[in-house]
Amino acid sequence: MSLDFDALFEELSSAPQTKEAVRDKAEELREAMEMRWPRIDEVGDHQRGFLQDEPDRIIKITESTRSNRPTHVVTVRHPGAVAAQAKYSFVTKAVKDVS
Repeated sequence: MSLDFDALFEELSSAPQTKEAVRDKAEELREAMEMRWPRIDEVGDHQRGFLQDEPDRIIKITESTRSNRPTHVVTVRHPGAVAAQAKYSFVTKAVKDVS
C-alpha cells in the first residue's frame, strides 16, 4: 500500500485552517515590521495616492494564487523602504522575531 503524497499535500494545503494559519503568520510579520520601523506610516498625501488599495496600510498582505502552496506575500510599499532596511534592518529583525 502506498500513499499519494501529492493528494495528501493538496488536501492539507487547501484546508481552511492552513490558509488561516498562513494569513495569521503574515499578519504577525507585518506587526513586527511596523514595530521595528515605527515611522513607516509617515508618507505624504501625494505618495499615499499611489497606494490604490489599502491606502491606510503601507505594508500590504496579498494571498498568492500562483502556487499550489498556501502563500501570502508581504509587500512594503514605501519609497524609503530600501534605505530603512539598510539603516534599521527592520525587515531582517522582524523576520527573526517571527521565526
